[in-house]
Amino acid sequence: MDFPVGEGPFPVLLMCSGFLGQKEDERFSSLARYLTSNGIATLRFDASGWGESGGVFAEDYRFSNYLSDTDAVFRYAKGLDTVDHDRIYALGHSMGGMLAVEFAACHPGIKGIVLISAPDRIRVEKMIRVPIGDIDGMDTISPRSTRFGDISLVPEAVKDIMKYDAAKSIKHVHVPSLHIWGLSDITVLPSWSDNLYACANQPKKFRTIEGMGHDDSGEEAVKEQVNNEVGDFLQKLVRN
Repeated sequence: MDFPVGEGPFPVLLMCSGFLGQKEDERFSSLARYLTSNGIATLRFDASGWGESGGVFAEDYRFSNYLSDTDAVFRYAKGLDTVDHDRIYALGHSMGGMLAVEFAACHPGIKGIVLISAPDRIRVEKMIRVPIGDIDGMDTISPRSTRFGDISLVPEAVKDIMKYDAAKSIKHVHVPSLHIWGLSDITVLPSWSDNLYACANQPKKFRTIEGMGHDDSGEEAVKEQVNNEVGDFLQKLVRN
């Protein structure tokens, strides 16, 4: 957790990584540095079974568990005197954007959400590259990760994420939302982000960024633009 200089209490942004993302990813580290220099604390964490969190990947890396992790982080933040409990926000990248939506839909304590390269749902058939009907007979499934190559998931993990539809859940989110999509993103198609945005309640804002792909923020100018968009959005919420 990163705090601005001073005594607080400070508004805080919970930062949720995407599939196989980690809290040290540069897109999050850069944004955390920018926000803390502008008076907003940040809280980054790894999902159960991944990164520095406890658990075993095959047994614990589940979207449902990630939701439980987020709830634990949220409750931790609510217990800190250095946190402004009325100004807690959530940000998610890719699958983490879906997570932010699902969490905000059932946690009114989240006062705003930021969704970066977030799909309306996970297209499992594209992710696992085999017919969905075949997964019950498989011991492991090997989706392709642009960062880590082929990895092994158990069928239960795939079935778990199939239960969630962010486009439906975001209709139950009644706080401001910022949607950011990179024009160089070939992983999350524009129609997927467009659908999520279309289903969101007002007030909402959609921004496209030239040169931004999916798994990295691109050049420094791109990271700067993302940081500015997120910072401006949160600063307006903090002032209200």
